[in-house]
Amino acid sequence: MAGLTSFQNKQYEKAYQYLSSIADKMPPTHPAKKILAITQLQLGYTLEASATMLELEGLNDADTSMFASASFELIKDGDFKTAKTLLAKTENIDGKSASALITHGLAKLSLDDVSGVVNLEQALEIAPDLSVAKSALASAYMATNEFDKALKLAKTWQEQNDINGYNLAGYVYQKQGKAELATKAFEDALKLDSTNTPSHMYFANVNMKQGNYQEASSYLTKLFQKEPDNLTALKMYYFIGREQGNTKEALDLMEDRFKVNLTSEPHRLQLAQLYLNEKNQIKSSEF
Repeated sequence: MAGLTSFQNKQYEKAYQYLSSIADKMPPTHPAKKILAITQLQLGYTLEASATMLELEGLNDADTSMFASASFELIKDGDFKTAKTLLAKTENIDGKSASALITHGLAKLSLDDVSGVVNLEQALEIAPDLSVAKSALASAYMATNEFDKALKLAKTWQEQNDINGYNLAGYVYQKQGKAELATKAFEDALKLDSTNTPSHMYFANVNMKQGNYQEASSYLTKLFQKEPDNLTALKMYYFIGREQGNTKEALDLMEDRFKVNLTSEPHRLQLAQLYLNEKNQIKSSEF
């Protein structure tokens, strides 16, 4: 009871001390053993938590996210073997929910296990309208070069008048080198939403490569009205300026966004990188 009370009060260190002292006496199906694993995860004791979790029995759908979370932490630490072992433990849980399948599938894909795509497809079968499932599956198809499947998913979205269907098709055609089809897809997306960021990024990039710098800048200017802190677009804006021999406007814009986001490390790093690119080492060192 002492361990459970401490856990409920979010006193994880106290809960850990108590529960770990009796862990050897707990059978694999005891609820307190699961609470110990969660407590270990909360405290960042990922390896200990993994060992505890591998002892658990009687797992259900709700446990999938816990195992996936631990796997993600292990992946960050480079312990791929233990991460795979944890995921395998929950592979045969029956009746996984769509959200559990998504989490499980993404964790597997993080380990370069392409069977994670199957989990995402299963999630979409369970919940066809779940946007997170569609987005995860689209990303998985692109990452694994499953272009035919990605285009099929894009068509389904388009039939629902969902702009993501046109964006996804555009990305696929880009990767396939089919410029005309990519252009058509991103143009159709703009017809649905004139502020569509992927379209503006695409046309800015195309025009920059063709040397149409003013046209490229105009697309980015439109994009900044919706997403003034889009760092990829801000960097592109700088390089367009550099090609024209004038980076002052782009640097001033980046400085303005940094002043609005003083605590943002990505903003700080990008501004520093741009100044380094200008060979202005003194200015860069101030950030």
